[in-house]
Amino acid sequence: MPNLAKSKPNPATVDQVLKWVLSGASEHEIAEAIKETYPKDKPEPLIIAAMTKAAGAANADPDTVRGWCFEATRMVYQQAIAAKDFGAALRAIKQIRELSKA
Repeated sequence: MPNLAKSKPNPATVDQVLKWVLSGASEHEIAEAIKETYPKDKPEPLIIAAMTKAAGAANADPDTVRGWCFEATRMVYQQAIAAKDFGAALRAIKQIRELSKA
């Protein structure tokens, strides 16, 4: 007897579909990319799973989001200094200052 329970999509596959969504690809382009990259998977459940994941990100704790932004900006600052891109480093400093006010 076949397993009738719905299987959850592979999280790595959902992440890739979300990347395509965030890159600005159209629904048709995403569906075609899924068919080409994951020929055994149906596009619709993967697109729905990716959009559900994106919607879930909106429910993140504000302090967690602010902390992530702070750490990400700090990383950008470090990379800017390493690349001698002092303009980007100064913008990162300004961003960190703004984040510290919240």
